Amino acid sequence: MRPSIIVAVLILSTLASAQPGATGVATTREQISELKEKVLLSKERLRSLELLALGGTFTAPRFQINHRNDLGAGFELESLAYTLDGAKLATRYDATPALDRDSPISLFDGRLLPGHHLLTGRLVYRGTGFGHVFKYLEGYKFTVESSCVFEAVPGQPHTIELIGYDRGGFDFLQRPGLKCSVH
Repeated sequence: MRPSIIVAVLILSTLASAQPGATGVATTREQISELKEKVLLSKERLRSLELLALGGTFTAPRFQINHRNDLGAGFELESLAYTLDGAKLATRYDATPALDRDSPISLFDGRLLPGHHLLTGRLVYRGTGFGHVFKYLEGYKFTVESSCVFEAVPGQPHTIELIGYDRGGFDFLQRPGLKCSVH
């Protein structure tokens, strides 16, 4: 399949999945940014596959991807969902201590094709209210979404840590965050 056909399919699938009521410059910019990321990832994959088809070899780098929750006592992690290059990587829906705090959760331990990859995460937190101090938070659910693009370099092992964290500030509704750290 030619690269131009794949790019056209990506553009059409993204435009078809756009919400009909969503308008505005911000939405359009987000869609363009997502398209650029998808095109970049597709080009990288095509180069890797072309190299293999022409008899070339490469060493797929080893990756470990972990999730850690550092948000704090005011929020409990109810669920997490991660995708790697659009494919489901991990999904957890219970509020067990392993999901909530203290120990990192291993999401992936293996090899990836060289090139750029897109890692996307979605966390759902439930407010605990810090006991009786902020009782109103107990009814709230907070959804945090984030993504990061990273490069898999042949011969170099990497660890990626996805961290649920507290952004700080006075507004509890804006405090939960998700960041990506590549080592």
